[in-house]
Amino acid sequence: MPEYYFIGGDNKEYGPYSLEKMRTFFSQNRLDTESMVKKDGGGFQPAANLPEITSSSSQTVPVPSPQEPPAITATQYSPGPVYAPAQVQKPGKVQAISIMVLVSGIFATIGGLSILVGTMCLYVPAIYGIVHGILAIVKGSQLLGSDPWPAYLTVKTTAIMAIVNIINCDVWGLVCGIVILTFLEDPEMRAYMRLPAK
Repeated sequence: MPEYYFIGGDNKEYGPYSLEKMRTFFSQNRLDTESMVKKDGGGFQPAANLPEITSSSSQTVPVPSPQEPPAITATQYSPGPVYAPAQVQKPGKVQAISIMVLVSGIFATIGGLSILVGTMCLYVPAIYGIVHGILAIVKGSQLLGSDPWPAYLTVKTTAIMAIVNIINCDVWGLVCGIVILTFLEDPEMRAYMRLPAK
């Protein structure tokens, strides 16, 4: 059975993985056609050169290995939505972001409902707080779940929504939103989420 390795966003080598696992990473956008991959000890090459990974077919496409693969060096960050695998050591800030999103969602929902009831439904912006709170609770649950990667794509939007919820006197959401946006700019976080370096 062939074994595969690839270069992560932190410029480290990960593997070995089975073909099925590599296909899973590709289908979840944790790898793309530009990701540097090697098969059975060969040289690193773009995943596009290994159609058995990038193909949606369940059949393995036999690919003859070249006699002398070209030496290709991987860049530290690949542009585009490519993500590190689940076994990469999570930075503590990832867990902190997940918890802050969830807690700010709970506070926003409770606060919005309280304002709506207290004003006998006359303060319309409270509805924004309720909607934001529910979305943040869902997003926080996804971030704490087994497959948080899709939720990372919109966590910045969730943080901005928390800041805007200051219209409902949500100071906790304002603080959490600012902290989350700050954490997302951290180089360690950008490497973990396979975002381009700034």
